[in-house]
Amino acid sequence: MLAEGMIMSKIRYCATVYGCEWIRLDEEDPLSSMQHDIQKIQNNALRIITNTKRSDHVRISDMLNMVGWQSINQIVSYASLIEIWKAKAFKVPYLDSLLQIKHNKYQSLRSNTKHVLESTTDEPFANIVEKLYNKTTDRFKNTNLINNAKHEARSIVSSLPI
Repeated sequence: MLAEGMIMSKIRYCATVYGCEWIRLDEEDPLSSMQHDIQKIQNNALRIITNTKRSDHVRISDMLNMVGWQSINQIVSYASLIEIWKAKAFKVPYLDSLLQIKHNKYQSLRSNTKHVLESTTDEPFANIVEKLYNKTTDRFKNTNLINNAKHEARSIVSSLPI
């Protein structure tokens, strides 16, 4: 159990920093080689924890459910959603400024009155967070409670591809 926690904590730690560029919102979205490699590491850890072999042909989604984990894509998506929620809810100085309507050419993200984010730059984090945030519910967008935001974010990312 200790080893599994160490593996996942390291993956979660790096998720928001390195992972947002390869978030997949649909099955048709391309799978980056980096995400694929990290997912294979997680898959091997899942096989050890669940005591299954490749020859058992157990689906990765079933093993993820058995241990209560999210896939790498879902972990990165969840972390990105929570970070953007915190930026809006707690008015994080730099990130919050990216989310307000301003007529500034350096602005990356802005929110209109319908709580829809728009990206105004070709920066990977801004582009993917725009799409993720716009998939969320009004409850996620309007809550000021972290537990509600986390619950809603988990619900949204559970529908994303592995």
